[in-house]
Amino acid sequence: MFRMKNKEMTLSVIWPYRYALVEETIETEGFSYVGYGILLVDKESSCLKFHSDISSDREAVESLVHRCNALFLDPIHFENVVEDFLI
Repeated sequence: MFRMKNKEMTLSVIWPYRYALVEETIETEGFSYVGYGILLVDKESSCLKFHSDISSDREAVESLVHRCNALFLDPIHFENVVEDFLI
């Protein structure tokens, strides 16, 4: 909600992108674990970018996905955000 000259107005934002959590079972040399990644899709649900297995911590990746969506992260910054998350 924004106030402008004593008037209230609601800002509607139509964002053509959405970030989603991806859960995968990773198998390597007889060992398996669950890894979580992040997926960027457009409004038609077409995959634009995907980072697989960035963490085994579901809550951490869910938090990242939530922040990307809440802050309307522009896809141009997606690679940098994932890189910073991994550091």
